[in-house]
Amino acid sequence: MLIPDSASLASADTGFAIFDNFVWNPVAQGIYEAPGFPLAKEALVRAYASEQAQLGPGTTGKINPILQIRYSQSASQDPLMWTAEGNPMWAADPTTAMWSGLSPWQNWTKGQLQTTFVQLRVIFNFADGLPVLQQFVPVVDQPFLSDSGKAVTVAPGGTPVAFANPNFLNPPVVHLSIVSVNGDTAGFWSASPVSATGFTAHIFDHTGADVGGVVDWSANT
Repeated sequence: MLIPDSASLASADTGFAIFDNFVWNPVAQGIYEAPGFPLAKEALVRAYASEQAQLGPGTTGKINPILQIRYSQSASQDPLMWTAEGNPMWAADPTTAMWSGLSPWQNWTKGQLQTTFVQLRVIFNFADGLPVLQQFVPVVDQPFLSDSGKAVTVAPGGTPVAFANPNFLNPPVVHLSIVSVNGDTAGFWSASPVSATGFTAHIFDHTGADVGGVVDWSANT
C-alpha cells in the first residue's frame, strides 16, 4: 500500500494541520515503478496493468492513475548492469537510464510492441486527489501467435522443422496432419521435442516404425 508523501516535515506545522488532514502539504506527484520484464529474445508482446486505489480518508477529488511504459529493443547491446560494473554506462552518458537502449517513459493503456525488455509504472498527480494505491499489477504476455507449413517431407527417423515466426517465447502447441506415410496407407505422428524455435516431426507406420512421409503442420499459442 502506498500513500502520498508530504513535502514538509511535521515540525514545520505550527498548528494542527498535520492532524486535521490526511496528508498535509502533499508533494505534487507520486510514482510507483514496477520491476521490469526482461525477455529471452526480442519478441511481440502485450503490455498492460490493473490498478486498485481509493481516495484517502476525508479527501475529495478524483483518482486519475496514469499508466506509463518504457522498453528496450537493444538489450544485447546495452552496457553492463549495476550489479556488475557501472562505469561503462556512466562513460557512455552519465544521464542515461540503467539501460542505454531504454525508450523514454510514455503514456500507455494496452497494446503490443516488439521488444526485449518492458517496464511499467503508475503516476498520480496529487492536485487531482490524494489516493491510496492498494494494488498495481503489471502484465506482460503474448498475443495469439501461429505458424504453419504444407506438404513437408519427413525423413525416416524424423526431420527438424524451424518456425518462420520468430516471436514464440515458449513452445507452442504443434499439430501434424499426415498427407502420406512411406510404405503404408495409415500411420500416426509425433512432434518431439518442441521448442520456441521449432520441432522435430516423426511419422510412424501402423506397426510403429519411424518411416517418414509427408505432413501439413500448424503451431499455435
